[in-house]
Amino acid sequence: MYGIRNISELSHNLFLFLFIAVLSFILASLLNTLMYFIFAPVFGFKVAEFRAFGLTYEKQRNGKWEYRGNKHNIGFTASYIIDTDKCKSVDNDKLVFKEAAFMLTAALVQILIAVICLFAGVFGGFNIESVFLASLAFWFGTSIFVFVMVRAVITFYVVIKVNSKNTLSGYTQAAAGKIRAGVPIEKLDLKPVSEMNFKKVIDSERLIYFPFYFAYLDASGKFDLMAPAVEEIERVLKPYSNSRPELGVMIILVYYYSYHCVSPSKAKDYYNRAGDTLAKDKDSNGMRVKGFYELNCFGNAGKATECLNNALARIDTFSIGSEREYERVLLARLSDAINRFQSR
Repeated sequence: MYGIRNISELSHNLFLFLFIAVLSFILASLLNTLMYFIFAPVFGFKVAEFRAFGLTYEKQRNGKWEYRGNKHNIGFTASYIIDTDKCKSVDNDKLVFKEAAFMLTAALVQILIAVICLFAGVFGGFNIESVFLASLAFWFGTSIFVFVMVRAVITFYVVIKVNSKNTLSGYTQAAAGKIRAGVPIEKLDLKPVSEMNFKKVIDSERLIYFPFYFAYLDASGKFDLMAPAVEEIERVLKPYSNSRPELGVMIILVYYYSYHCVSPSKAKDYYNRAGDTLAKDKDSNGMRVKGFYELNCFGNAGKATECLNNALARIDTFSIGSEREYERVLLARLSDAINRFQSR
């Protein structure tokens, strides 16, 4: 009871509690990030973006990490993508299984480490003579366990969502599989979220689905349906949002407001919010977006032409499946837009 009393007394120290909570959160986020780096390659994925206290680094095609600015974030995060070199011949069902196995493996290993921390913390809390060190050990071990378990529960929830056919995540995963299989984007027959009647659609699902739905509308010429889709996703975006799915949506909105519904002020706003993620993007889609942006927001045909040429030079190494052919269509649009601008 002596140890319990000491721990209880020190738990009223607010500054100590805040210190332990912040440090535990940081270490739990570091643990999760390390699991991504360790297990992603095992299951056919690779870490594409890494953040340390907001400092963002993105892995380039040559394997080097490039600094992409500060996104104002506490702790560590990592985002992964499919390693196309390892998964060229993997069908969508197997790929979904591999992704679920990767996420669950990373989560289970973290839970194991968190349980060890919990037992070590409880043991230290009842056996260390120093009241301060005993309390520090107890609450530190407990806090690590709590943060890891919260993240694990979220992971399990995401895996269930993605692998369910009755969720927007599952619907999105099926669309991604068709694109990887080479089905033309204009043949996907995707529906707006409001027409699918999925229960409990969360914002993160909407953010991940939007690029697929927008691309379908764009490729199939259903431009009249873009405005309501854009209005809906803009309501989802937060003022200071900066996750990878959110940044992807912002880049699409730069394209939308630079080509389909030209609004230089809105295009500039989303361009600035996307930051270095778009400014330093050298892939075909990023160069294409910047080409429309330079042409229609600044009237800079020379810069737009430079972006077009860089995009065309990289198109054969861009993405997989039918996405590449969709990008070729958009680059042809950019070329036509430049020619029309120069012939005025």
